Amino acid sequence: MLFRTPRSLFALVLACWLIGCERAPPDADVQPVRVFAAASLIDAMGEIAELWEKQGNVAPVFNFAATSQLAMQIRQGADVDVFVSADEAWMDEVEAAGFVVSETRHVIAGNSLVVVAARESEPVDPEREVTENLLQLEEGDRLVLAELSVPAGRYAKEALETTSMWPSIEAYVVYAPDVRAALRLVEIGEAAAGVVYKTDALAAGGRVSILAEFPSGSHTAIVYPAAAIVGGDGEAFVEFLRSDAAQSRFIALGFRGD
Repeated sequence: MLFRTPRSLFALVLACWLIGCERAPPDADVQPVRVFAAASLIDAMGEIAELWEKQGNVAPVFNFAATSQLAMQIRQGADVDVFVSADEAWMDEVEAAGFVVSETRHVIAGNSLVVVAARESEPVDPEREVTENLLQLEEGDRLVLAELSVPAGRYAKEALETTSMWPSIEAYVVYAPDVRAALRLVEIGEAAAGVVYKTDALAAGGRVSILAEFPSGSHTAIVYPAAAIVGGDGEAFVEFLRSDAAQSRFIALGFRGD
């Protein structure tokens, strides 16, 4: 008995060790990649994060907000590994300030701009031009855009100016902090119409209807550049955003591929 007990104990310890190896938790020293991404990417990044985890990576930590706010936070020294902007201009500013690992910068997706109304609105002809649909606004109606410091707001104003609608529409315009907030105001009936990204309108799941889509030539091309931030560890995640798996999710959600 004195000789069998140590052997039994050894077998028990070995078995427990093997079970522990099979169910080992992720390395506690591996930190999640910290991603600052434009608010319009919430749905896409959620799905891409799942793909990232399935490859054995720790779940990313996201900060979604207006691109202008994210750029300011990065320039103020926020802890971040990856920045995904809703336009080139804000990425240019962050890069010019010395925060971007330039060789990692790539456009990962594109988008388009649409006019939306609440689903219960009177039916409209989707074949009508944007200008015709916006001319239906009446006194007291509100057209919501993202703030002009936000890419979506700048794109919207540019499109309205190109189509010669801005002088007629400006009196109806109200502003929301970001494009998702603008969409929400339309969904709850606080605005008669809004100008948002097509992907946001699709993500609303039928709670809004798309009245019209702006011609691509009416505004600066809508693209999402991504880059690793100096001092962070974001290069691998930026590359993953360009992978076939990630690109397929962008396209499935209505974005254009890189």
